[in-house]
Amino acid sequence: MKLLTDEKLLKTYALALKLKLDQDFIQLLLEECTRRGLTVKDGSNQKEINESSVLYSIRLNY
Repeated sequence: MKLLTDEKLLKTYALALKLKLDQDFIQLLLEECTRRGLTVKDGSNQKEINESSVLYSIRLNY
């Protein structure tokens, strides 16, 4: 989790909700957002989500 920037973490969380991924994964992301002191607004963070760039960014970090 430490490799993700705050922005990427929020986008990943919003995308995980949108794609209805595993609840344990979503909870893990939410806990990391909370640990970092990030505010999550109704899962979308009120931003447009560019799915392909988020997924591409995640792949680059692994």
